Amino acid sequence: MTGALSFPHILGGFTARLHYLFIADGRFIGAIALFAGFRMLRGKDWQIAALVAVAQVVVVTVFGYAMLERYLIPVLPILYAAIAAAASVYPTSWRWVSHATMLGIFVAAWFWNPPYPFSLGK
Repeated sequence: MTGALSFPHILGGFTARLHYLFIADGRFIGAIALFAGFRMLRGKDWQIAALVAVAQVVVVTVFGYAMLERYLIPVLPILYAAIAAAASVYPTSWRWVSHATMLGIFVAAWFWNPPYPFSLGK
């Protein structure tokens, strides 16, 4: 049980969770939108949403032994709302293309395995 609370295990857990949230399944396109439009995410409402999302990730990473992606399901609606709000800085045509591409990669990932043998968290 002490292995789950070791620094390498926790660091690997954060790495796997950040990969799942910001890179896997086409969400890297959303991460680019977050980087481009992070100024749109100012205000008390977005701070509270970010704190809830970060708290969820920290709690399931530090105290959850298993590296299961389903523990991040409560974070995904906050992430997708932030991506949509941040992408509002794009011109309309770019916004449609980026969202459609992200959706297309997300659906394609249901049928196509990644180039590495298993998901990063397992």
